[in-house]
Amino acid sequence: MRTRLTIMAIVLAAAAAAAGVVALLVVQLGWLGLAIAVVGTVAVLVGYWVLAQPWQHRWGATDEEVRRAMPGDKLLPTASGTTTRAIGIAAPPEQVWPWLVQLGADVGPQAARPPALDAVGVAGGGVQAVAQLVLAVVGAVGSIPG
Repeated sequence: MRTRLTIMAIVLAAAAAAAGVVALLVVQLGWLGLAIAVVGTVAVLVGYWVLAQPWQHRWGATDEEVRRAMPGDKLLPTASGTTTRAIGIAAPPEQVWPWLVQLGADVGPQAARPPALDAVGVAGGGVQAVAQLVLAVVGAVGSIPG
């Protein structure tokens, strides 16, 4: 939740700064300032669309990982876009797993039960439920991706 609020604050600050620059350009240069602001805005948006967004949607993933089917893809067969992000961890699964299951505020024994667990037929809650869910996904895929 804090990450979402931080991103929202950064976006709002950038938007406020951009609005200030546009206002300053219009006050100083009139219609020419407005034209410069519009061209600058279009250039920034196109630059993001062409350069940053493709990188963002596949951060850390190889070409093969981006192309292959992932668990859950069939749940939204008509999705308008995809995002595949990945990291490489230089450790065997038995060392990574204990750290993985404790991530997040919603996986402790007191955590509320996510509806997704009911949807796939996982009993219980907390760390055991997450473990069952991951094992179910691994069983469906045949191995741990990566």
